[in-house]
Amino acid sequence: MQYDYLVVGAGLYGAVFAHEAKKKGKKVLVIDKRSHIAGNVYTEKIEGIYVHRYGAHIFHTNDAKVWDYVTQFATFNRFTNSPVANYKGELYSLPFNMYTFNKMWGVVTPEKAAAKIEEECGVKITPERLKAAIHAVNEKRRALQRLAATRAADPAPISGLDSLLTVQAAFMDDTPRLTGAINDMAAECEQRVEAGEGVAPKGTKRILYTGTPMAVPNWKLFNLIEKAGGVVVGEESCTGSRYYKDLVDESGETVDELLDAIAERYFKINCAVFTPNDQRMKDIVQMAKDLHADGIVDVALQFCTLYEMESFAVEKAVEEAGIPFMHITTDYAGEDAGQLQTRIEAFLETI
Repeated sequence: MQYDYLVVGAGLYGAVFAHEAKKKGKKVLVIDKRSHIAGNVYTEKIEGIYVHRYGAHIFHTNDAKVWDYVTQFATFNRFTNSPVANYKGELYSLPFNMYTFNKMWGVVTPEKAAAKIEEECGVKITPERLKAAIHAVNEKRRALQRLAATRAADPAPISGLDSLLTVQAAFMDDTPRLTGAINDMAAECEQRVEAGEGVAPKGTKRILYTGTPMAVPNWKLFNLIEKAGGVVVGEESCTGSRYYKDLVDESGETVDELLDAIAERYFKINCAVFTPNDQRMKDIVQMAKDLHADGIVDVALQFCTLYEMESFAVEKAVEEAGIPFMHITTDYAGEDAGQLQTRIEAFLETI
């Protein structure tokens, strides 16, 4: 039998395409190395309970047409994300908030929580110490900004993977030591730019990454993009520009003024599904232009529902700006690497 299309992978993307193509009279062959359909969202019934074989998968959309489409195939169960920690038989809400502190220490005000943290850590919070810490972290952010600025050059002086590893290290490494190392990297990249040297040939397809932050050891997408012949030149994420682009005002003289400055800095962060969140869309488009990106890859890890929810709005804003766009939903596992490699290679060929 002859087919109009061969679809590799019976996950949501492949299944929807095959379904719609068949409705239009096309013959489609769907193949998958697994013994079941549905890809990573596959569930199996074990002792009367439906179990997600590959981990929980959560579907979000704010588009009524999309919701009506997917619910024609299955009934969806409601999901509420309310993580708690069980410690010595006690339940604590996460991430940490005043309720957590109240359960742990019996405190009911931020001041009492701060005093308890000082007691537990053996460190007194003073204006001098707080200002010195703010300055040290600002210096680290400035070093990362300096390194990021070199990535606008063509050819790119540093790979996306190496840049990602640098920001990931910034969350964990000794701040002064790392700041010096990043400045050394930036100086080397500036020399490469001056000499017209890069990690990939001039004209290599340039990709801006946006979406879920990539925590250690998640390097899969960056590996796949650069293995496919592209180069990642920027990351609009919390393991990218969002981590270092804004500094904390160092002019405060009291603990309260400095804490307000820290809070003000974090209020500027355009994380996913803030309402309204037009500024994040503008930031993505502007960043793509500043870095001369040929396309944008938007990624949502299965557990990170915020970025999955906002991907539709990102796609709309990016397409209105005339920038090629691809959305990927994946996880930490490597089972989908082959399928993703094929999709990424096809995307790079079209831009």
